[in-house]
Amino acid sequence: MTFLSMVTLQIYYDGAKGDYDMFRKFIFKYTGLQLSKERYDMMEMSSLRLKASNGGLTMKFTKGFIEFSINGNIYVSFENHFGNFIRELETYLADINSNADSISIEKINLWSIDKNSLHQAKDAIFSKDLQEMIPLSGHSLIAKEFIDDDNLRNINNSKMLVKYGSFCEGENVNLILDTICSSCQLVIPNNLYSVAANLNQKLFDAYNWCVTDSVIDAMRKEPL
Repeated sequence: MTFLSMVTLQIYYDGAKGDYDMFRKFIFKYTGLQLSKERYDMMEMSSLRLKASNGGLTMKFTKGFIEFSINGNIYVSFENHFGNFIRELETYLADINSNADSISIEKINLWSIDKNSLHQAKDAIFSKDLQEMIPLSGHSLIAKEFIDDDNLRNINNSKMLVKYGSFCEGENVNLILDTICSSCQLVIPNNLYSVAANLNQKLFDAYNWCVTDSVIDAMRKEPL
């Protein structure tokens, strides 16, 4: 059981070092799609977008930026969905001699609730530690950034943005926990997977700190 709505991986890199043939091979090896030279040239102005037939996976490419999103209802694990892609990207970035300027992973969790039970639901879902460190004001979303500062030269140094609160969609009320973990250093291709995996682990730890034991217990139960 999961309350996960979306997982998004974003990577910025020096795309000016690439060329059509190398990018075409990278796309073909991962997706099996043949990219035309004309479409590659258009990536300066409009992104190349790919979407799975079931709508659960979307990818966006520009020259220097990649966004890869997975719907929470099909997400299994970091390795399962992002592992092969990141390893192929490592090879591509090594081929064009480009580092990753930044890597970030975002995880959005949603809970649909009865609007008359907003305060009870908030206390049932969000941990006391979270609410004390980042107090909510009214029904708005609130955010706080945490930055590692113990070793700024460590490749695993990162910053975490935690945003939570409530919002309305028509008659529905949702509680949201939106966490983003980003690298704070340039990442060479050989370290791309390990850094991304480390960011994912930090998001996992943050989630477990942000929610109550009751939420964790509910996730461990078999679905009805």
